[in-house]
Amino acid sequence: MTDTKKQCSQYTSVSCETRDDLEVWIIKNKYADAAILTQGAQLISYNNKGEKPIIWQSRDTFYKSGIPVRGGIPIIGPWFNALETNPPEISHFVTQEQNAPSHGFLRDISWTLEDVKESDEKTVITFSYTHTRNLLWNRHFRTNITYTIGAELDVALSFENTDESEISITSALHTYFAISDVSNIVVPSFDTIKYIDTLDERKEKIWDGELVIDQERDYIFLNPPTKQSIVDKGWEREIHLETRGSKSAVLWNPWKEKAKALSMFADEEYKEMLCIETANISKDLRTLLPGEVHDLGVCIKSKNLP
Repeated sequence: MTDTKKQCSQYTSVSCETRDDLEVWIIKNKYADAAILTQGAQLISYNNKGEKPIIWQSRDTFYKSGIPVRGGIPIIGPWFNALETNPPEISHFVTQEQNAPSHGFLRDISWTLEDVKESDEKTVITFSYTHTRNLLWNRHFRTNITYTIGAELDVALSFENTDESEISITSALHTYFAISDVSNIVVPSFDTIKYIDTLDERKEKIWDGELVIDQERDYIFLNPPTKQSIVDKGWEREIHLETRGSKSAVLWNPWKEKAKALSMFADEEYKEMLCIETANISKDLRTLLPGEVHDLGVCIKSKNLP
């Protein structure tokens, strides 16, 4: 932590602290507050100055090495969900499939701070992770995540194939959004969009109309619009997302019963969050030739309802 504090002392909008086992980078600038873990390079909070949180984090959070924090924006990859739910191209790169953790390993490992840029308008902070072939993933790759923190939150994730052979990946920015209450929100973005219903034998269906959260939802939308939103009448705001490099999105809320079984998740917290994940999953997996880079990103902002 001594070296980390020395790094932090160079900046005016960035400070550092330790929460239990984990390093946390605290960003406070003119327009926003945020916090990012070194573990998983996971952003765990973001809000505009004096406003309600945009990114949700569980009240039951604890900070232990190797255990992902519930909430924020976990970085998912190089596979999504359980390995067996991925296209066969993905499992080809995993030597010990029986030991493959759900959602890959990027959210569990320590990343390296690469760069901080500060201006009057925003703070830009980049972390990197370089993977060397092992039994869990038998190809080399490098990945960077850049957070631009200001009046808007921009998240840019890149994968570079540094191996001599092609690789295929599935990945996601598993964003937990803070909401006033599930009964107050609608998601108008997915009308007429085809989706995979993971709660009904992964059948492909087409969504009709606005989407409300009145039961468990776990859907993979295929070719969704790049502009998406959450309308929250309780907090009188609309959260806007604009995605890049993505042709899939996940919408998830565990609802009552599943919430009780989740780790680091209070029983009633399903009312306070909704995940809309900018993704490259299912048919939207990405195959990279040696030296090729793929960029996945989302810009998030909040506006008051008229």
